[in-house]
Amino acid sequence: MLTRRLWDENLRSTWPDSYWDEYMRTKAIRNGRACIRPEISRSHTYGRFGVSNGQFFDTHLQFNYLSDKPHAFNSTLLRMTLIPEVYDANFLSEVYDKSVLLTSFDQLTKLKEIAPTEGTSCRYEYSTQDDFIAAAKYVGAMQDFKEGVARTAYRGVVSLFYDDRRIYFAPKGSRGFKNNAYPDWK
Repeated sequence: MLTRRLWDENLRSTWPDSYWDEYMRTKAIRNGRACIRPEISRSHTYGRFGVSNGQFFDTHLQFNYLSDKPHAFNSTLLRMTLIPEVYDANFLSEVYDKSVLLTSFDQLTKLKEIAPTEGTSCRYEYSTQDDFIAAAKYVGAMQDFKEGVARTAYRGVVSLFYDDRRIYFAPKGSRGFKNNAYPDWK
């Protein structure tokens, strides 16, 4: 979600007709900001055209659905947990402290053995863009980057579900990237 001020002052005049998500990941537009996506979808696609010109609809977007359960997006508790310092501390703790570390790519094939309890989160740490792409390809996730930022990444961490388990693809050797400190993956 964008604030009206950000839209009016920075984005309205340069908003693209398509690929807005790639536009938002460019360093000049990102400008140190990051987007966290809600776990509860507030939108959905109406069909193949209009979303990335249909490019990802069949493989990814057709599976998105709009939640039919009410949620208090304007609650005080939610606003408090979204303060950057609070959110980052909680998020990075979930990713790096409370998940099971997968020590090799091969362990992605054995998630139910490694994390037998549903609801257990796992973490695959990547060191290079190629590491990330190989893991994303294996689980069927989108593999694209824009100016060093993977699609849906927050601080370099991509959260997804695979084999009934949440998996975090997370940067190795750090507790996430700072918002403008994504590596140059060349």
